Amino acid sequence: MEERTLYPLVFGLSPWQFFEPIFESILPSAGDIMPSDHPFVPKDRHDPAAIAPAIDVDAWRRNIRQTTFAGYHLHMAIALWNEGSHQAALEALQRALSEKPDFSLASLRLTEFLHQIGRHDEAERIERAARAGDPLYPASAYADLGESTPDAREAVQAFGKACALHTNPAWELSLIEALEKTNTVHTESEFSESIAIPRHILTLDPARTTALQWLGYKLFALSSMEEAERCFSRSMLLDPGNVFFRAMLAMARVALGDTGGALAPLRERSPEEARIGLLPNTRGLVSLAQGDVEGALAHYSEAVRIEPDNAFLRSGLGLALQEIGRIDEALRYHNAADDNGLVCLHRAIAWHRAGNEEKARSELRRLLALHPVFAWSWARVYRWASPYLLATLESIAADARQAPHS
Repeated sequence: MEERTLYPLVFGLSPWQFFEPIFESILPSAGDIMPSDHPFVPKDRHDPAAIAPAIDVDAWRRNIRQTTFAGYHLHMAIALWNEGSHQAALEALQRALSEKPDFSLASLRLTEFLHQIGRHDEAERIERAARAGDPLYPASAYADLGESTPDAREAVQAFGKACALHTNPAWELSLIEALEKTNTVHTESEFSESIAIPRHILTLDPARTTALQWLGYKLFALSSMEEAERCFSRSMLLDPGNVFFRAMLAMARVALGDTGGALAPLRERSPEEARIGLLPNTRGLVSLAQGDVEGALAHYSEAVRIEPDNAFLRSGLGLALQEIGRIDEALRYHNAADDNGLVCLHRAIAWHRAGNEEKARSELRRLLALHPVFAWSWARVYRWASPYLLATLESIAADARQAPHS
């Protein structure tokens, strides 16, 4: 037998024969599930006839068996298809559907495979049968795929297709979560491609807040500040309590030179918001952009008072301190914070203020390595500090482009 054969088959067992003893061993009695005084728990919990009203054991076992067996055939089908054994893969999917006729993922894979080999009539028959059982098919199947896959990129594609076919807030939130998980790679092309999904959602529902916020976030990263500002402004009207995106709106306005307008979304709207350090922290940034160092010191100090254990907020205070010459103290704050992109930018400004261009350039080089897209948008937000930031980033990027050819 080939090495790819799954573990149960090594012993000549079907999947259910292998798993059934396991399920038998973990099958609880009604008394294990509910308190003994629950009205549906029989007094004699050892009497199968008495247990029946509390839990339908046979139905439970049937469902577990169907799901296990169908899932086994689905995964086997995918493995066979990837090996080029197309007919065997199709047969495995048919077995999955015979075991569990409402298994939408099996229907989805079967129609995809049939279309790929030109058997379109059969694929359309499967699609019609799946829709008869589930009016949301294939959107529901794509959502199931997004939930089941451990691959964040595959989840993004699956939830994107589901949301494009049917408006469902839960799927949209799952899409946003999957998109967040893919943020470990920040190439400009990936950012550009990812904005197509929220754009499409907004064509279906212009008031979909999560799509507006995600689109604004991506546009901000791509330095499309005017459109990002419009997205954040609309999302603030729909979701005024979201402090993070109000801060993003303020930063977009700073990048556009509208420091007066940047303060409006940063006003506390409730006693709870007065306990969030992000708002005064961002007000400190606006004050620095306005040239008001004393105001910035007051705002950043307030942020640190609210969240004294937040090292990133202390790095913000360092920004103001270095503007009055307290470079060493500022660098202590910056170095104590997590080494993220914004902290690299804070250190670069500090070293630039200290006249150490070599260390400033080193920090900007690290910023570009960590965030090759966001580096440019942040440099625009912080351009009040010096034209040096953007000019040096451009120089580093130019050197990197030439390096492979030198």
